Parts: sequence; structure tokens; C-alpha cells
Amino acid sequence: MTEARRWVAAAALLVLVAGGALAYGQVSGTFALFTAETKNPNAVFQGSWIPQIQSPTSALVTSGSYNQVQLSWSTGTNPPSGNPITGYSVEYADGLSSASASCQSYGAFSTPASSPTSVTGTNISDWWCFRIHATSATVWTSPTVAFTPVRLFVPINTVVTNTGGTAGSIEQGDTIQITFNQAPSNPGTITVSTNSAAGTVTIGSVGTISGLAIGANKSYDVSTSSVSGSQLTILLGASNNGNSHKPTTVSGLPGTFTGNSSFTSSGSQNLCSAAACTVSPSGSF
Repeated sequence: MTEARRWVAAAALLVLVAGGALAYGQVSGTFALFTAETKNPNAVFQGSWIPQIQSPTSALVTSGSYNQVQLSWSTGTNPPSGNPITGYSVEYADGLSSASASCQSYGAFSTPASSPTSVTGTNISDWWCFRIHATSATVWTSPTVAFTPVRLFVPINTVVTNTGGTAGSIEQGDTIQITFNQAPSNPGTITVSTNSAAGTVTIGSVGTISGLAIGANKSYDVSTSSVSGSQLTILLGASNNGNSHKPTTVSGLPGTFTGNSSFTSSGSQNLCSAAACTVSPSGSF
């Protein structure tokens, strides 16, 4: 009887070990399948993988206020079970203001329904960094991919200066300096004009300072410009076709400088004219 019980116990142990081995193999196989899916987003093992984002491209818009970038993308092949994508999640990071982008920490930004989509970054004068992944009805998402960083052409500072003439008046010899986030083109000889009714100083094709109180309409039509780095300097010439330097009173500074979208950088990029790209001038005429 003792020997028989030993044989029964040994047989039971063998069955238990075999069952454990089979169970371990099944778990290992499932884990391997999960690992293969997560490490190879183009593989479809269970018919439910989220297709990888393909061909992410970014380009500045070519009309309007030039204050947006258009993001475009496509997706990979859908699994046999159909398209599991329910939407997209775009993330944004400040790329700072150096010669090339230095993307900082990314955060949630927008959830477009489809490609393409036009967006405006938060740090207007800096590089904009965007990335994207596809979402599904579950917690599964596709891997996150990045777009090429871009930046707008915007003014970041404007200074008006009285160079020794009548204080509080705009006149020949005064200067207007506009600093941009990249090198501007040189407009050459331009006309700087005042409009008393509108309260504006229009700087040729470059832009307009508004919100001022101006004594009279004047046209300083032989004004000249020069560029140094990212700074454009306008030197006011004589008014009335060069016949006199007649001043007109200007008050209400700082006012608001708004760029003209037809003005371009040295690389032919249009100037942002949206409200978010305006600056308040400093100094005085």
C-alpha cells in the first residue's frame, strides 16, 4: 500500500509540472506577442494595432495674416479588422529663438479630426515644434512622430527716435527702427506718411503705427532704409516731395505697430500681420 501511494503521488507531481510548463509557455507566448506589437508598429498580430502616422509635413500658410502653420500627414495600412483610428492628438513645444529650433517639453495642444490642419503656436516669435499620434476608442495609440519645426516672420521690437529736431513732432531726420526675429528684406527708398484722421503713421510697405494723435497729414516720400542683422532702420526724408522738412505733432505713443503681410524677410517669408504679432513702439519723435 505504501508503494502504491508513492506511485500515485509521483504521477500527480508529473501532471502538475507538465501543466505548469504548458501554462508558462502560453503566458510567455502572449507576452512575446505583446512585445512584438509594441516594438514593431507596422506589424499586425492581433488585428487591432493602431496604424503608424506617415509622412508628417509642416508648412507656413501662404495667405491671410501669415500667422499659422499647416500640418499634414497620412497613416499606414489598416489592420484586417478595419481602421481603429478615432482621432489624432497634436502636441506642442517651444523651440526657442536660436538660429535653429531647440524643442523644449511637449504638452497637449489640439485634437484635429483629420489631415491637414492649420494651427497657431503659443510662442509667436520662436520656433514652433509639433508632434502627433493617432488615438483609438481604447487606451491604444500609435507611436508619436514629430513635424519639422517652423517659425513665423514677426516684429519683436520697434523704437522711434527724435534725432534733434522738434520734440513731439515727426519730421525729417527722425528714425524708426524695427527689429524682427529674422533678417528682413531692404525696402530701399520708401514713403512714410501720417494720417491725422486715422491716427496712423504708415511706413511704406513695412507696416503701420496706429493709435496716435497726429496734427496733420504729411508724406515723407524720400525716406531711406538700411538693414543690419535683423534690424531695419528707416530714416525720414523731407516731406512734400522733398521741398521741406515740415514737422507735424505726434502724441499717444506707444501705439501699436502692425506689420504689412506683403513685406518679406530676406528669405522671402511674408510678415505676420495678425494681432498676436503686433508690438508696442518705445521712444518718442
